Amino acid sequence: MPDPTVEQIRSFRLHAHHLDAEYDAAQAKELVGACGMQNSPPGAWEAALFNRAPACHLSDATRMLSQDKTLVQAWSLRGAPYVFPADESATFLSPLVPSDDEPWAYTNGIGLAIGALHLEFDADAAKKLVRKFIHCYGPTTANALAGWMGCSGKQARRLWHEVVC
Repeated sequence: MPDPTVEQIRSFRLHAHHLDAEYDAAQAKELVGACGMQNSPPGAWEAALFNRAPACHLSDATRMLSQDKTLVQAWSLRGAPYVFPADESATFLSPLVPSDDEPWAYTNGIGLAIGALHLEFDADAAKKLVRKFIHCYGPTTANALAGWMGCSGKQARRLWHEVVC
């Protein structure tokens, strides 16, 4: 099988990030859940959502985050504020915790967020996060995963190995 072309990779990624069409506001949770939406600088996630679902207004985004609580914002990947579906909190938070011999990077305070959300560390969540990354950024590598997560190469290779190998 031949390697994918640059155009094929670009098309795949645009589709995985839901940037290939206009989506309906009712799909907001799915759009945000693809790989989370960084909210740095403040307001970035609302702009990202609007670029995918133009019918989803600021009031809709605010309602989902603040009133309905179908979405949640927490310090996550690369130590930045991220918005993701509330029912996927474990996926976007638990994998950031390194094992005993791996260094903390950006995420030392993640324990507070996990505690505030009444979550437990979920080992299976790491597989979900790595799969989301591969789906949105593939073809890719463990080193790219480390950059995306903001974790050590050692931690990224461990997580990668759980899914790919």
